[in-house]
Amino acid sequence: MESMQRLAGVTDFRASSLYETAPIGGPEGQDAFLNAAVAFTSEEAPETIFGELLGIEQTLHRSRRVRWEARTIDLDLLAYGDSVTKTPTLQVPHPRMSYRPFVLDPACEVAPDWRHPELGLDLKSLRRILREGDNSIRVVGRYAASLASLIQAQLTDQSLAKQDTPQVIWKPHTQDSTPGNKLTIGIERSVYGTAAGPTLCLEDCPSDDWGSEVRAAIECVWSG
Repeated sequence: MESMQRLAGVTDFRASSLYETAPIGGPEGQDAFLNAAVAFTSEEAPETIFGELLGIEQTLHRSRRVRWEARTIDLDLLAYGDSVTKTPTLQVPHPRMSYRPFVLDPACEVAPDWRHPELGLDLKSLRRILREGDNSIRVVGRYAASLASLIQAQLTDQSLAKQDTPQVIWKPHTQDSTPGNKLTIGIERSVYGTAAGPTLCLEDCPSDDWGSEVRAAIECVWSG
């Protein structure tokens, strides 16, 4: 955290507590992860800040081999004011932050009132829905039926030792913005305009690994 605090132009630096959490996705048998969040003020562009964060990772010998595996350090730029950035190398807000308790818990310490510019909800509201919302996953868009089948298969695989299997609700049209679902999943980006809580848009994920994305998201919802 000291390395981030020393970046040029950084002021009003705030850091959360450390949270020990079970790993989500990735290889089996990994030890617990440590997570935290920081907030600060900077006049640098988001691309510049992200580049500096990658530089800190390199200094600490971060390596990238298997997705979601244990690593020395992993620095993500979650948000940049109310801006939305979508480039091949950077997506802000982070496309998976809204349903990850290991992100929302520490982030709520440092910026509970920050409002997600696409979902229209602040961080503390997203965390509340994840913890207290309806035990359901809403699937929307043109491919809702086939996507719901994929999700149901993942649930069946993961529900063997659980009593609280979420209900999967699928809607071919996105106009239905039923509040309170712990997760809304869709392929097209229009999902953001209709969601009323944590959201996974598969268009923002690697297209060759949607199954893993869905599985990891469901794990997050359960751990919330």
